Amino acid sequence: LQKEKNITYDHHVLSKKIPKIPTVEYPATPSFFPVAYSDIDMNKHVNNTRYVLWAINEYPYEFHQNHKLKTCNIQFISQAKHLDRITIQKKEISENIFVSSVFTENNQNEACRIMLAWEKNNK
Repeated sequence: LQKEKNITYDHHVLSKKIPKIPTVEYPATPSFFPVAYSDIDMNKHVNNTRYVLWAINEYPYEFHQNHKLKTCNIQFISQAKHLDRITIQKKEISENIFVSSVFTENNQNEACRIMLAWEKNNK
């Protein structure tokens, strides 16, 4: 804890560590899409919220109608930039828990890994 002019800075934002997100293999037959201008932040990298948006868009409409997002954990590994082309590989690791990895086309670099836990809607 560091104090400065009656402001307290706590460097521990979370009360516990987030578990490491399992790896997902690079897709055998990747389908790439370009990073768009609207995906870029002021530092000329992909905005961190875009990765989550891309991962959520990998689920079909019907899945979204029957599930709601419970938790989202993200691990940033490298940065995607304008003109990069990316692909996403998704894997269900247990019931309604999925890991999505965002890979860039060049060198097959993994930009981030996202774990999404879903729960079924009560109808």
